[in-house]
Amino acid sequence: MVTARTTLLAGLFLLAPWAAKAATEATISCTDMRSNPAIFTSEVDLGSGHGSPTKVDYHCPESLAQLPITQTVYQLSEQIRNQYPWPGCSGSIVYAQWRYYHWALLQAGLAPQQLLGGKNSRAHSDKTWAYLARWALQSPSQQRLYQALRAAVDEASPALTQHYQSTAQLTPAEAAEASERALAIMLYWAGGAAPGSSDTHYTPELPGIVQTMATAPLTLEQLNQWLSQHPDAEPHTVDLALKSAIIHQQPLAVIHRLITVSQPLDQGDESALFFALDNPPALTALLQAGADINYRNGFGKTVLFYAIERGDIAQVKQLLSAGANPNQRYLSSTELEEHAMCQYNIQHGQRTPLMHAAQHASAPMLKLLLQHNADTQARDEQDWSALDYARHNQRQSNEKALLLHSTAAE
Repeated sequence: MVTARTTLLAGLFLLAPWAAKAATEATISCTDMRSNPAIFTSEVDLGSGHGSPTKVDYHCPESLAQLPITQTVYQLSEQIRNQYPWPGCSGSIVYAQWRYYHWALLQAGLAPQQLLGGKNSRAHSDKTWAYLARWALQSPSQQRLYQALRAAVDEASPALTQHYQSTAQLTPAEAAEASERALAIMLYWAGGAAPGSSDTHYTPELPGIVQTMATAPLTLEQLNQWLSQHPDAEPHTVDLALKSAIIHQQPLAVIHRLITVSQPLDQGDESALFFALDNPPALTALLQAGADINYRNGFGKTVLFYAIERGDIAQVKQLLSAGANPNQRYLSSTELEEHAMCQYNIQHGQRTPLMHAAQHASAPMLKLLLQHNADTQARDEQDWSALDYARHNQRQSNEKALLLHSTAAE
């Protein structure tokens, strides 16, 4: 029987001829890695900046970046990390981090035996999940990515375990451990870490009340008990509790109570109102409590933009009736600080809700905005009007609606 130990020893004996080849050609092919898995335990120099002294084929089908069963986890990790590859924002080290990350994914795919043992990866994973759980409460889009990653990891874990049993001849226990450690590589990447780097920039775990609401309904009595036990709870903590209650569809009485004690009501990059688009009763409660309907996120987007993108005409009508500004603009490039420009990479500053609707919504949505005095003559920083957005995105019905409105206004 071929064991993980004998496979690794065989790779060590085969490493010498590869080393001689690498010294002259500085290339590593998929064939090299398949025949010599000990390559992954040698000191391969992948560089520290834009370039690398070693050329590696990172696209081997065995890589976790290529395996169908790990594709969703891989793609979501990339989205969550959201790292920009240009040196002006993040430095050339991102190229090296990408290479070492994909080297680790190759190792996990071609030599999973080497993942066994070592430090406790579960403790590190738990910290990363805790970090991502807090990160997910910054905006609804981040919450959706977090939930999707959770589901993808749960789905990939047994499939990858079975894959390791059949392709690497690992025992069930070994395969399960290797699967956990392999998926952790992508999890750490999502959390902002890179192979060989220090841990993710962890934040404290979410308050217990927030964690509870993610798993079970909370009664008003339980909430009042928590509030009495934490009379000096920081505003940020109460805000997290409110957003969590909205996300997890907690009873409306619980949401109402949190609204009354949340001061200020509008906090964070995206306020509780943004989270309430998926919870209509909570949205109404927040509006009745005086939530700022024109509260803007880091690049100037209000909740109206998101409602338009969702295509919910009734909800957009509710927001407009409550005072949403149909001519509120994104921030301009000069208003965005350097770090924010890197974070958001806004190409069309000064966009308006009508422009957004011309690109993302329907003609009835445009008509609703026009009824509320949306400005058809407004132009963004690239000198685009709403009509330009409709044309460039091939939204013929939207283009027609805007042209008809212009003709009628003449």
